[in-house]
Amino acid sequence: VAAERDAALEALRTEVAEVLSGYDALEGQGQALAKGEQAARAAATALSAEVRSLQATLAEKDAEADLAQQAQQAAGDGLREARAEAAAAQARAEALRRQVAALQARARQHGSALQGAEAAADEARAAAELLRTQRAKDLVRPIVQFFRAVPEPLGDDDTVDALMALTVRKEVSTSDRIRLLDLLRESEGLKLSRGSRKLAESLAAGTRIDVSEAALAMLARHKDRAARRELLEPYDERVERQPEWASSYAERGDIYERIGYWSDAVSDYSDALRFASTGRHDDKVYRGLARCLSRMKKYKDAADYIRQSRMSFEERRAFAKDPAFKGMLKSKYGDVFQLEQKD
Repeated sequence: VAAERDAALEALRTEVAEVLSGYDALEGQGQALAKGEQAARAAATALSAEVRSLQATLAEKDAEADLAQQAQQAAGDGLREARAEAAAAQARAEALRRQVAALQARARQHGSALQGAEAAADEARAAAELLRTQRAKDLVRPIVQFFRAVPEPLGDDDTVDALMALTVRKEVSTSDRIRLLDLLRESEGLKLSRGSRKLAESLAAGTRIDVSEAALAMLARHKDRAARRELLEPYDERVERQPEWASSYAERGDIYERIGYWSDAVSDYSDALRFASTGRHDDKVYRGLARCLSRMKKYKDAADYIRQSRMSFEERRAFAKDPAFKGMLKSKYGDVFQLEQKD
């Protein structure tokens, strides 16, 4: 029994030693596995770092590609803008060439007009010298015709003074005196010197009603308020006394037209038509309305009144020569004067 026990113990010791030896082997394997795991983790870490590096590089490449694409697109846009600017510059250059050509043509025209104006000015100066001679009193009609034919002849103060001095000469007839005053009245933008204004005021204060009225009309046309009030006073009184008489309004309308108050003249002429029962004043009033409305550039209305008048073809053609229709003749309503002549 003791021998068996010893043998069993020995066998147990042998088995324990084998177990311990196997444990040691397993522990060695565990340590090797732990070292392998650490190496694998280190490799994984290194691989992750390499992947991140590659991702960063890829992002940089993508950014560079985007920048290159944007640069290419910007270059394309810039090229298109440059082409558009070049086309616009070419168009501007062409427009400038046309303007230069037009200016050159206008310069040539102005050169011709300047030569004509200089010739007219020379003639006007010669006429002004003639006004100071004794012969002038016998040449009032041709002198008036000359100054009406020459464009803007009365801008010279000496010429205006000479005309005004001729107007007050005793040897000048009443009709010629009125012609000269009407010429001065019709001249646009006229500036009277103090001496000429005093001469006109002396005529306005005279006993001849027709000369006085012509002088007042001339002064009123050139912005003399006192002359305007004095000129209109008897006509205003007549309208107040006879508010339903067509002739009262027609006559005051004539005065308004003479001194350049076109809208007031149109108002009075319209009242004259409204109160005219027999048509006695109609044709004269129609003509006044046409002139004033044309001055106001209301060409359609002016043409309507010309059509309503009783003027013949020849009278219309002659009426078209009135300076009031200078602008209207260039409009589409100028054909009212161009009727076919009857056989």
